[in-house]
Amino acid sequence: MIEHPYQDVIEGLRMLAHVLEMDHDIRPAYLLPPHRAPIFYTYSAAELDAISMACRAAGFSVDKEITEDSYNLVISNGRCSFKAYGARESVCERVQTGTRTVLVADPTAPKVEVQEPVYEWKCVPLAVASGRVAEAVA
Repeated sequence: MIEHPYQDVIEGLRMLAHVLEMDHDIRPAYLLPPHRAPIFYTYSAAELDAISMACRAAGFSVDKEITEDSYNLVISNGRCSFKAYGARESVCERVQTGTRTVLVADPTAPKVEVQEPVYEWKCVPLAVASGRVAEAVA
């Protein structure tokens, strides 16, 4: 039988679960709300999608948490929460939608007007971004 590549991590998590079961006074603070310990760091939409599917199959709820730079999954069973971090550009496309005029400091004048780009993120469902499911055509 081929050993799992992360067998040592799996065993460590089992040992941690055993410690928590044996001593009711030990509180796993960063796995309890409002904390969401970062457990996974991903490099692609396919990795995020695989984590989402596996966690849902195991009975966890999976919610998206999207910031300017990251596309994260918040994984929870109601009492224990953790996160899968991902770079937003691995799932979404940053598209320039226009420009805007802003005032900036200038060495030769108090302020000058310059044009700066305005961007928007175009995101598709994780299964589409990973290539697992083709985008439906309306």
